[in-house]
Amino acid sequence: MTTGGNAIAGATTTVKVNVDVQAVTDSATNNASGDDASSFSYQSGAGVVDRTLTVTRTENEFVALPITTTFGDLVGGTGNKETYGFVLKGLNPGAIVEFTPAGSSTATLYTVDATGQLLIGATQNGSGAITGTSLVAAGGTMPKISIKSAEYDSKDMSGITVSLYTQDHDADSDLNSTLTGIQKDASIELIGTVNVNLTVTPVAGQVAITSNAISTTEDTAVTLDTFGFRVLDDKSGTNSTNPETITKIEFTLLEGWTYTNTSGSTVGAAGGTTISIDTSSVTNLNTFLGGLSIKPPAQSSKDASFVFKVTSKDIDDDGGVNVETTTTLPAKKVTVTPVAEVVGGRTDSDAIDDLTINPNHTYTAKANEDASFNLGTNGSFRLQTGWSNQDDTVNFGQESHTANPKDSEETYAHLSFGNKVDGVGGVFTSVVGAVFSYTKIA
Repeated sequence: MTTGGNAIAGATTTVKVNVDVQAVTDSATNNASGDDASSFSYQSGAGVVDRTLTVTRTENEFVALPITTTFGDLVGGTGNKETYGFVLKGLNPGAIVEFTPAGSSTATLYTVDATGQLLIGATQNGSGAITGTSLVAAGGTMPKISIKSAEYDSKDMSGITVSLYTQDHDADSDLNSTLTGIQKDASIELIGTVNVNLTVTPVAGQVAITSNAISTTEDTAVTLDTFGFRVLDDKSGTNSTNPETITKIEFTLLEGWTYTNTSGSTVGAAGGTTISIDTSSVTNLNTFLGGLSIKPPAQSSKDASFVFKVTSKDIDDDGGVNVETTTTLPAKKVTVTPVAEVVGGRTDSDAIDDLTINPNHTYTAKANEDASFNLGTNGSFRLQTGWSNQDDTVNFGQESHTANPKDSEETYAHLSFGNKVDGVGGVFTSVVGAVFSYTKIA
């Protein structure tokens, strides 16, 4: 520099300027033209019109929302990265939401509470305003959201809203000096909202037999309530309206088994007989089935398995179309345990005694010292006459070797001989040294 022709030496001055770069949450309104901005909407596809998805699913069936998400700010370290969160409203209590974060493959299930609202990675104050987000924005994959009704709930969910909020953070700045303390969190921005109109249809056929083991003794009936028929969609608890109901039970009555209802009895024919029970107008299923029974063949202790076809009707919880389905349940075994026959008994309810033996007999012949006494005959009396067993009609008295229920027992008698002291309180004493002999008759 010169002044009046004379050179003046220059001077160097250094000034330090602190530039406070503050975070700003990315959004279409906050970002400059051409800058990356966060966005949230639907992909085009079936059921999507603008930002609304209209879809139908059965109860307890997920619908995957075709959301597309872009995060404008994926840079920064711990404390500086942008975060996001979702707010879902208009859900039915008990509905299930499956969520997978951006950049992850791990899904988490959430159950909607009585408010019908679900916050994922977001917080709100008492007035409902969103106050913060906590899910760290990441690239690679977009977040995924799927929704389904509660397991047995067919009530529609129209007007569901899903909103994406984002928030930037700044670890080395005070973003609002008017507030006490250092404010490191930027403003929360609503990036976008999509809508879901979900029609939920009922599912019938959710039936089961709940009894673990069913058993009876031979010649004894089993009432059908013992099987424990029930619907799983019984709407127990807070939602007690429109339960699923069993309208018909059908099974094959095995050969020789007897089915009894209020009208009479049916015996299963060769190859089985189809039994169909109409329960459509029954108000208490267990009480009704308690009046119906099945009974094994007379004298048989052979186990059996029954396959039941159960028809049930589920009513749509908000007046839609009802559905009716027939379900074939797994075979259920009935264990039949044997019972030894007793003299004079009639366990099979026929007109014939189950077990008989010859009547009492007083011998007229005299016994002689040191001589055998014939027990087999005495005049017209025959010791072997009058013996019978309905469970031992094949090779009477021999050990059972067949599957024939009439050959399931071995009949034998216990013979005692000695001195009988008559009178009240009399006793029977054996004769020491006495010999019993017999001749086997072919």
